[in-house]
Amino acid sequence: MNLSKFTFLLAPLAGLLFPIGLAPFNHPGLLILSISIWFYLLEKSSVRECAKLSLWYGIAKYSLGLSWVYVSIDRFSELPWFFSICITLAFIILLSFYEVLIGFIFAILKTSLNKAAQCALFSALATLGEILRSSLFSGLPWLLSGHSQLTTPLQNLAPIIGSIGLSFICYLIGSFLANALFIKQSKDSINYRYAIMLILPFVFIPLTLKNNWVSKVEQPLKVSLLQGNISHNMKWETNENKNSLITYTKLTNQRLSDDLIVWPETALTTPNIYADDIFKVLKTNAREHNSDIILGAPGVNENNTLSNSIFLLGKKSGRYDKQHLVPFGEYMPMPILNDIYRWFNVPFANLSKGKHINDLFKVKNLKLAPFICFEIAFTNKSSLARISNSQLLLTITDDSWFGNSFAKAQHLQIAQMRSLESGREQLFTSNDGLTALINHKGKIIKQLPPNQTSYLHGIAHGYKGNTPFINWGQLPTLLLSCLIVLIILITKFWQHK
Repeated sequence: MNLSKFTFLLAPLAGLLFPIGLAPFNHPGLLILSISIWFYLLEKSSVRECAKLSLWYGIAKYSLGLSWVYVSIDRFSELPWFFSICITLAFIILLSFYEVLIGFIFAILKTSLNKAAQCALFSALATLGEILRSSLFSGLPWLLSGHSQLTTPLQNLAPIIGSIGLSFICYLIGSFLANALFIKQSKDSINYRYAIMLILPFVFIPLTLKNNWVSKVEQPLKVSLLQGNISHNMKWETNENKNSLITYTKLTNQRLSDDLIVWPETALTTPNIYADDIFKVLKTNAREHNSDIILGAPGVNENNTLSNSIFLLGKKSGRYDKQHLVPFGEYMPMPILNDIYRWFNVPFANLSKGKHINDLFKVKNLKLAPFICFEIAFTNKSSLARISNSQLLLTITDDSWFGNSFAKAQHLQIAQMRSLESGREQLFTSNDGLTALINHKGKIIKQLPPNQTSYLHGIAHGYKGNTPFINWGQLPTLLLSCLIVLIILITKFWQHK
């Protein structure tokens, strides 16, 4: 089929609708519509056309949804704006090849399949695409369709199948709707205008589910989350480190009566061995008031490398080193390109993973699982294991890298999904926003506005017990998606034998 120019415009339009279904817009219906249009275009197109349409769909999707990548490069590198745009565009095109791969394989396998099988195949391939994007080359579990379901009835399925399982359902619903609304059916086929009846169970069954997987632990914590609102441009200047310390110390002294006070990521930019006096004063003050302080600072390792770390100061001491580092932000892949990397002028780009990886912070009688920045976005085996052994989640971050872009709201939404999946409350502390307390159902209890120097005081409860998702992770959804593709491959093999 030769598609018209107008039809080709539908691909980028649909791609733009996808991120509008996620934070900060939060219109999940438009995300489903985006998926429906993409499926409609693929269903009617040749292999070559499917690849082209999927490329434009992906470029539009990531250009809007990940526009904060340009903000970060433009604000904190010394590159001219033209090169910043080129780097961002190259990154977006590379990501779009996941969509191209999905469209290409779907186009090859869709022939001779009935409509229901096409919907299942598309859902499986699109879900596998999200899993691959979240895992390969360091992984980018951002803009996953399942994250959009925090406010829909499907949210009750999150503790069972997780956000990636919700992604599968989103793609399935989107493809059903495409058949019901857009695709003309042959006379001898099922009238797929009634396919919406197949969608209803996905809407109403979750309403009957109860989150009884976890139970509340007694003795909650009085917590204060500090938001220093320190300018990122000034934060790494030597003379400004003292001003940052004054800001956070002042906020801390106002809340020493609380059980726990949390500073954000790299609130101190001085490595821990050079901040020994500061640590001693904070630890002494915390002990005198029967409190604990958690703060982010560079941690020095035995081989004199640096890690992005969290420190617990109080009656007990603890340290956690970030394990999932951000490429081009915290480390530079392919050292052969070091001469080029100097143009980026990234202040914290020579980090190592460090050795403190399994430490849970114990505050009073609660075990906290610490995460730094975008680590909370990953649901790999090690992350789920730490969550399983904890009773409360802690995420510290500094999203000032991305200015007033979509990144802050998207990051918070992802953190909400982790709380919903795990049945754990979460302390989400950010340098310039959006600092928040999240309950075990993924709802924001309290939140500070962005770009404000303040603290967020509240009560945090621990929860024990594990949800099915924490026990099994993405494995059931991965196996289901692979099984669907395998069955279709075997079927087509026997048809052509």
